[in-house]
Amino acid sequence: MGATRHCSQFTGAISARGTNAMGNKCVWVIGDIHGMSDPLRLLFQHIRSFDFDRGEQSKLVFLGDYIDYGPSSREVIDILLAAEEEWPTVFIAGNHDDMLLHFVNQTDILEQYGNVWFNGNGGQTSIVSFDRHPQVAQKLFLDRIRQRPFKAEDFVLEDQYLDFFQRMSYAHQDSIGEGEQAVNFAFTHAGLYQKARARSYDPPDISIERQLGLTTFDAYHACHRNSRVSPDALHLWNRVEPDTRFGDFILVHGHTPTLYLGQFWEDIGNYNASLARPFVKFISPQPHGHHHTDWPERTCFERSLSDVISVNVDTGAVFGGALTALILSEEELLENQTMKYLQVRLDRSYREGNMDGMRLVFRQAPE
Repeated sequence: MGATRHCSQFTGAISARGTNAMGNKCVWVIGDIHGMSDPLRLLFQHIRSFDFDRGEQSKLVFLGDYIDYGPSSREVIDILLAAEEEWPTVFIAGNHDDMLLHFVNQTDILEQYGNVWFNGNGGQTSIVSFDRHPQVAQKLFLDRIRQRPFKAEDFVLEDQYLDFFQRMSYAHQDSIGEGEQAVNFAFTHAGLYQKARARSYDPPDISIERQLGLTTFDAYHACHRNSRVSPDALHLWNRVEPDTRFGDFILVHGHTPTLYLGQFWEDIGNYNASLARPFVKFISPQPHGHHHTDWPERTCFERSLSDVISVNVDTGAVFGGALTALILSEEELLENQTMKYLQVRLDRSYREGNMDGMRLVFRQAPE
């Protein structure tokens, strides 16, 4: 299988500050996996090679939705638990992972909204993946035909898996570089809440700092209960198109597959969803990307890093797109103004894949 690198080059505001001696920090940000274990294994092979070549260990941030739809949810968590022994890791909760916790814990939210995990969200595939007893599958599917509800007590989730889901973080922050050169990133599964883009019945503004402080299951759900904000407005379910930056942060998120982004967002420029590449959202108007003359694997934008609102790395692996990892390297981002990304592209079977890569290039338009 061929391996190439996906990259994104940023210039403008950062290059205007000049460059100093850089560190070697590197953060990989992995998008929605959805029970697809094979591309995840391929991705880890490349990360190991990358770390060996540079002689330093990377940090891995996963953006959630580890389970559902795909056939190998249990295997995915096994791979992630092993990765935790190999790299510094952060596991962000996705809405699908959160639905599992509501089902297992039989929470008040489950009582209020019903078992949405089984309502077109792929929960059944995860049930049979984690609990391999034949009677579980029989009860799950036969009871559905007989209109008998499958209950939490019918499902055994082994301790190491329950512990994984209970330890997930609901938001994370990190910086690449130090001092004036630092680029601040926020990591959540879905979009952050912005009052300017909210619905009329949503509550007053919830600060970015407060949202990023909601790092646990209890804190996150207490916020939407106490603030009377709908669950789909916060950063597990939010698909609202942002129009301004999130304070000093560039948001890196997943949740909305870029294959279908045009169904949810209006200002996507000339983005070609069929290519299954990460989507970079800018302060309006969205620029048109074009291929670099000398490096056709790069997509160039005549905008600066300071105009970037967010990067969506859910490129629809489970829908036959790609599993994407954004590479935030201190040397590349600050010295070369480059943000790389690696993709494992999927075929129709969702069980095989190959490495593929491109580049996104951002340049300050001449004045």
